[in-house]
Amino acid sequence: MSKNPNGFMSYVRFDDQHENGRLSQLCDRLSGEVRMKTGEEFHIFQGRNDIA
Repeated sequence: MSKNPNGFMSYVRFDDQHENGRLSQLCDRLSGEVRMKTGEEFHIFQGRNDIA
């Protein structure tokens, strides 16, 4: 996977926890869909812990 993200997903961590990880699933699915359409890796940065 590329080290340089193509996108950035910003959200409040509690929102993802409250929605049982659905925001994380959306991020993964979006990345996969773009890859299916383009054939290229599409890394979305998702700060799951802390943004340094």
